[in-house]
Amino acid sequence: MIIRHLMTGILALITTTSHAYTVSEGSGIFTDFSNDSVMPTYTGLLDIGSNSISGSTSFIGSAADTDYFSFAVQSGSKLTSLVTDYVSDDYFHVSVGLYEIQAADSLSFLGGFRLGDAYFDVVNPVLSSGTNILTYLGFDSLESSEYAIGLAGFTKRGGYDVNLDYTFTANTSPVPLPSTAWLFVVGLAGLLKTAWKHKSK
Repeated sequence: MIIRHLMTGILALITTTSHAYTVSEGSGIFTDFSNDSVMPTYTGLLDIGSNSISGSTSFIGSAADTDYFSFAVQSGSKLTSLVTDYVSDDYFHVSVGLYEIQAADSLSFLGGFRLGDAYFDVVNPVLSSGTNILTYLGFDSLESSEYAIGLAGFTKRGGYDVNLDYTFTANTSPVPLPSTAWLFVVGLAGLLKTAWKHKSK
């Protein structure tokens, strides 16, 4: 019985599954993402696989609805892509920042980009939907840590009320075990198999 439990544990360590982690502003406990850059709304620990975080930001009258939220990449995994998808009203775009949270009230700026109406392309280029933000900012991947995204710095034309709906899809994968760790796992599995055979006899 003990050997069986050990084998199950080993299989759990080397087997990965994909889950759907989905967070939407305005649903569940996330009624409205924070408007405070040093206190972003923590949305949770990303699952291995595809995860999505959706929300909406706007400029109504003279009031801008900024959004700051964070998520964590679990230990033993890495963020391999962060893809944006959005729908914007005309003549409106939003400046967005990606940060790493290093300590309480301490954000390290990793890079910025803009989302919104392509009308502003000439002066302030915007990213198109489907862009991998990590690649755009020059990263192959990001290691286990807590990260934040801030949507602030609005540009619009005229006195129109404008809105931008967004989704960020964060894809994570396990960090491969070092070769020495694989040798250990394979060796331990061999010993357990031998012990199992002896017990069966």
